[in-house]
Amino acid sequence: MATTYLTLTNSVLRELNETELTSSTFSSSRGIQTAIKDFINKGIHDIYNETGEIPLLYSRTTQDLTIGDNEYDFPADFRKADMDSFSMAPRQLVTNGEFTSNINSWTTITGAGSAAYTSTGNGRLRLNDSAAHQSIDTTVNKTYKIQVRVLDTNSVGAALKVQVGTAAEGTQNLNTTLTVTNFREGAILNTTFTATAQTSFITLNNTVTTTNLDVDYVRISRSDIATRKLVYVTYDSYLQTNKPTDDTNNSGGYSIPLRVYILPDHSALVLVQDRIQMNIL
Repeated sequence: MATTYLTLTNSVLRELNETELTSSTFSSSRGIQTAIKDFINKGIHDIYNETGEIPLLYSRTTQDLTIGDNEYDFPADFRKADMDSFSMAPRQLVTNGEFTSNINSWTTITGAGSAAYTSTGNGRLRLNDSAAHQSIDTTVNKTYKIQVRVLDTNSVGAALKVQVGTAAEGTQNLNTTLTVTNFREGAILNTTFTATAQTSFITLNNTVTTTNLDVDYVRISRSDIATRKLVYVTYDSYLQTNKPTDDTNNSGGYSIPLRVYILPDHSALVLVQDRIQMNIL
């Protein structure tokens, strides 16, 4: 039986030889019953607050950063933040690029064959004389890393066309092929492209019917943003070393964040660069 607030309360009541509660009488408890409910509730909160690394209490989340914004609210249900766990990484721009359970967010272009989801591996996009494309938000003149892993079900040496442009099947930014010769290992494309529009299209195209090409994942992110750990600084330290520069109007004060601190009322997280308050993504 699962341990609940009710079962914990009744365990203590039995030890004291007091009348136990039921789900219908729990809310109308009286005297020692109510006191025990309060004691258990307080004990649980004390454990939560003093032992923040209990696996059941741990949850990791992500926050998309916006150019010029440095202050971000904590999740509504957070209790305590591990200030040594903050890190920053480039945002993955492709939606459903891992194909975990479907090929949603991808538009298919069928030829003589088809495009479909396959549960092989951890989920893949299967192309047979067909293509699939998706639009992503990009910044003009910025360079992006693209990584694609593909497997050939028949190991016939087929090639997947990988294209990036300003429209579906466009090749303005990237036009290359990824040849697969080993189904079990597959092949991985690692390359870059420079965006020429605010919206770019990634297209994956298998032009043959002799084999299925299974795309395991597609990942695209900014090439100039590295994964890094953010160093925690106290609010007092921020006031002494960073705030004077942050309070100075300076159009050059935007850079990738290096540090993080919490507002005195613990209401929000603030990102700071070495001596300049900012962040970009």
